[in-house]
Amino acid sequence: MNAKSGIGRLFTLHPVVTVAPRSPLELIHPDGVARRACVLGGTLPAPLRPDSSPARPYDLIVAARPSRALTRAWASDALRLAAAELAPDGVAYLAARGIDRAGLRRLVTRHGLTVELEIAHLPQLASSTFLAPLEPAPIQFALAELMLMPAWRRRALNLVLRRRRKLPVAFSSVGYVVRRSGSRGCFEWLSALDRTRRTVAVISRTRPGDGPGFFVLHRFSEGDSRPSAIAKVIPTENSKFERETSSLRLIAKTARAAGADVPEALTTATLGTSRVLLLEPVGGRLAATLLARRPDSLETITADVVRWLAAWAHLTAAPIRLTGDLLDRALLQPAQLLVRHISNGPMYAERIERLCAAAEGREIVGTAAHNDLTMWNLLVADGGRIGVVDWETATTESLPLVDFYYAVADAVAATEAYANRARSFSRAFARHHRTARWIAVVEERLIGELRLEHWAAELGFHACWLHHARNELRLAGRARPGPFVQIVEAIADERRGLDRGTRAQASLP
Repeated sequence: MNAKSGIGRLFTLHPVVTVAPRSPLELIHPDGVARRACVLGGTLPAPLRPDSSPARPYDLIVAARPSRALTRAWASDALRLAAAELAPDGVAYLAARGIDRAGLRRLVTRHGLTVELEIAHLPQLASSTFLAPLEPAPIQFALAELMLMPAWRRRALNLVLRRRRKLPVAFSSVGYVVRRSGSRGCFEWLSALDRTRRTVAVISRTRPGDGPGFFVLHRFSEGDSRPSAIAKVIPTENSKFERETSSLRLIAKTARAAGADVPEALTTATLGTSRVLLLEPVGGRLAATLLARRPDSLETITADVVRWLAAWAHLTAAPIRLTGDLLDRALLQPAQLLVRHISNGPMYAERIERLCAAAEGREIVGTAAHNDLTMWNLLVADGGRIGVVDWETATTESLPLVDFYYAVADAVAATEAYANRARSFSRAFARHHRTARWIAVVEERLIGELRLEHWAAELGFHACWLHHARNELRLAGRARPGPFVQIVEAIADERRGLDRGTRAQASLP
């Protein structure tokens, strides 16, 4: 079959030229950008789909068959196109399910190409939260440190890891990176950022909330069992690059002085029209995965986090005048936005208005805040020392305890593998739960240490959850209220034992 005529019947091209990576698959290319890309088939998930171009030769060819399995005949057609139309340093990517691995490799060789990498899509192709090379160090790190999964599945995968040849069989979705023999190596752009270490493998993370073109890469160098660097690829239209570099320079240093490990920026660079921030990794294990596997470590890990938060608060404490503008931004505007999304919305908005009216003009103690202190952004090292990452939302001045409220609720959610955030929130703060009673004791201790009034802490409590619910509503495509909107709804419903207004009102002069 003629390559062009046969391929033309099977595949559709979408003519758009790209100058920045929009798919994590582009990052595999030696330059990190595919200016001329071709998508074959119709089942590739949108986050993995690069912008396609009619111009040839191709820097990237991605093949994902419309049906469940990638058959030998279909793979042969895709490889024929790659052999004919792939640029000298181009990369072809075959998202394969149900194909014989050895047979595919023989087919690749027959077309004069070579398989460079095998990549697992975790948890599966449709979501592809992580793209992890099927090499011992990165795949073990991904499964042990980054993934939440049942204990039985982790044990089964660990058994498979001991038999490396069986690795692709253990995963439902595997991608094969194919290139010409003698072409430049994959991820060469990443090695060039830090020439002291050569990149041999990369785990790429994608999340819908990060926006298109935003990627986090865990880079492994020769002999590494853990990443040697973390690279963030950020589109120029996204302000996260400037916010994080500024926060690391101005805010994170006080967090380090308070006893936390914070990433150091190794270098910055450009990738097409995107920016790259290369960071030194922080030691320890993710608190989210630790808590999911050991729920009984909740109090220990929370105590370590609270101890650091208290030290950081003391270092950054400064008086804040509660102006109308400040209260409007932090509380009144988001409360009004949520009125039509929650039951008792109007009554809750009135409650917030009364609290703000009583607080306006007063002075409280404010602190710096991370503003995204999820357990996914916290690492725990031996001895209880913690590390804190992802600083793009940090601020030098915040209402008190916003990090505390979010961190403890997220820690409780992590012990339940984030099965139901709203339910975990109730467990953390509803008066009838044992965990909530313990958290209330910790909260009282923090309020006393920081010499806060209860009404000031109450402002921070509502500001925390209104902030996250408002951000959630900004995400497009939600057909139903997300977990943070559900949390605000629970706060608004006084029958659920979450009403904290009585204590706050009593503390106001």
